[in-house]
Amino acid sequence: MTSASAADGRFLRQVVSTNNTSSKVWADSAYRSMRNEKWLSDQMLTSRIHRRKPMGKPMSKATARANAAKSSIRAHVEHVFAHQKTGSTCSSAPSASPALRRN
Repeated sequence: MTSASAADGRFLRQVVSTNNTSSKVWADSAYRSMRNEKWLSDQMLTSRIHRRKPMGKPMSKATARANAAKSSIRAHVEHVFAHQKTGSTCSSAPSASPALRRN
């Protein structure tokens, strides 16, 4: 675990296992860098890392669509991890306890 001020992209090598059964790496744009892309390629892994919007320019429609498709898959995976972490048996978000609700 690292502090919130640490750049996530620097830790890609520590969180990616080359022994994983999948050859695709899914992550948000914080992990995209030339160094990380080269490392993934050298490890024969396929990058499915989001692309950033170019500075001062709008994001192309193709890039936006590709990021949306990646987000859709990542959301499904992240929901599984959230379910495992909380042990929740309900698929909807938990509601606030009655003591915390405002009437």
